[in-house]
Order: sequence, then structure tokens, then C-alpha cells
Amino acid sequence: MSGLWEKKQRKGNEKGSKWSHSPKIRFEGTVEMSKGANEQNASIETRARKGRKQRRSRDMLSTLESRVVHLEESIGEVKETLEVVEACTNELNRMRKQFKEYMEKAFSSNMDVLEALFDTTIGKLTEKNDALGA
Repeated sequence: MSGLWEKKQRKGNEKGSKWSHSPKIRFEGTVEMSKGANEQNASIETRARKGRKQRRSRDMLSTLESRVVHLEESIGEVKETLEVVEACTNELNRMRKQFKEYMEKAFSSNMDVLEALFDTTIGKLTEKNDALGA
């Protein structure tokens, strides 16, 4: 209402009216509204509240949708990373098995050589012992 009053006041000032300064208006008593006008204002307020609630709901829904999209993208990236990690783990397990087999062969061949050397040494010692005993 004050905006409408100010517009009328400015028009009056432009025309050189007697209201050259801002008058102070004081209302005394109460202003009663008719029942119909009160209901109309209430319905306007209700519609405005519903509109605000709907906008807030739409904003919250939009925010939640963008967060869901972000989470879905993140989950997709995590799945890809997990696949890479699983592939690396499988490769490491395969390499560990190969290394174990290689070490078993290496120790086995060394064992064969050590057994042959041991047998040879035992044989020589037995011969020397027999030579000394005779």
C-alpha cells in the first residue's frame, strides 16, 4: 500500500499540488474488513504459501536428483577402480604362484646337487676310513 501512496504523492508533487511535503497520516480506531475480503486475502496467502512450498519442494527435489546423479557417477567410478584392483590382485596371485613353482624347482635342483655332493663326500670319507682301518 505504501508504494501506491508514494506514487500518488509523487504525481501530486509533479503537478504542483498543495502536498509538497510528506504528510504524516495517523489512523485512529480500528479498520474492519468484510468477511468476503478477509477470506479472499486468506486464500491469496494460502496460494502464496503453497507456491513457496512447491518451489522449495522442487528445489529440494532438484538438489536431491543432482546428488543422486553424483552418487551414481561415484559408484560407477568405484566399480571401475574395484575391477582394476581385482585384476591386479589376480595378476599378483598368478605371479606369486609362478614364483613359488620356480623356487621349488630351484631348491629341488640345488637339493639334487647337494645330495650328489653329500653322497660323494660320504663315499670318499668311507674310503679313507677303510684305508686307515686296514
